[in-house]
Amino acid sequence: MQASSVVSYHSAFNDESQFQSACGFALAPLRTKTSGPAPKMDEGEDIVDEAISQFRANILFKNYQVRGPADKVIIYLTVYIQKILETIAKSNNDQDAKRNVLALMNEAVPSPSAPGFFMGNLVLKGRGSGEEEKFRGYCKQLKEECAGRLMNILYNPQYGTMDLKFWLAFAKRKFLKLSM
Repeated sequence: MQASSVVSYHSAFNDESQFQSACGFALAPLRTKTSGPAPKMDEGEDIVDEAISQFRANILFKNYQVRGPADKVIIYLTVYIQKILETIAKSNNDQDAKRNVLALMNEAVPSPSAPGFFMGNLVLKGRGSGEEEKFRGYCKQLKEECAGRLMNILYNPQYGTMDLKFWLAFAKRKFLKLSM
């Protein structure tokens, strides 16, 4: 039996020495205007862009080898994107979908030490409440940026919903059997 030559995509931000971390997550820079623990990035592809562009390939994998702390962020964002798509697929119309995604985006991020946290075996428990707050703040920023950018792709003002059906095909597929 031959091993598969197909490999999953990993983050370009996996250099551990380059970024601070919180609970095992790399605090990679984001192109964002919201305040939070994420370092600001002016231009170029950030980790949210990376997760969105890799989503349709990575969602197909049943296994994913974590090569660094930024890969944990990719896993978090991949599961979150799938949850957004699932939410949109269950919505009755475009306005309902946007309202439901906004509600999903505003849900509180649970602490990594909370029982039942979906990434429990991939994240570390914080060394104090400060680190866990930094983790939760970073995840909140990730959720806001990811939801905003994905909604702009799915409901593009210039092209309409042309790509929506191609994304919604992945709404029922679970990444690594994880769900938020």
